[in-house]
Amino acid sequence: MYNTIGQLISNHLESLGYKIEDESKDGECKFYATIAGINPLLITVKKELVYVFAVYGFWKNEILDSLTFHNFIHKANHSSNFAKWYPHKTGDGSGVVVTITTCFFGYEKESFEKILMSFNDDTRKYFPGLLAFKQFWGGADNG
Repeated sequence: MYNTIGQLISNHLESLGYKIEDESKDGECKFYATIAGINPLLITVKKELVYVFAVYGFWKNEILDSLTFHNFIHKANHSSNFAKWYPHKTGDGSGVVVTITTCFFGYEKESFEKILMSFNDDTRKYFPGLLAFKQFWGGADNG
């Protein structure tokens, strides 16, 4: 870890049972946190601003033409506590994934646990609906 906040968050997640994989380089603080039953979280810390990302699913590009899919994403964004959901094409353009993200300032133990719990609750609340789109628009199973 390259900064104090990143180290505090990493230690905290490890105490909750997450496994940490440090991806920091060139002065940036970036790591993956994994725990059974939840897709890996990518956490980056820039100065005191903390970003949390989770990536789900893999669908055919045509899903971006589906009004039902966009309505689902809108509903998830409207009802989420902290998380924001957005679909986008993969880096190589071979399909579509949904990134769920949140950001916050600094670190405080109790607040961080509440943010993490709300982020995971938001994800679990809409994840079954997200999976339902695989029936019609499915690609490789990675989420």
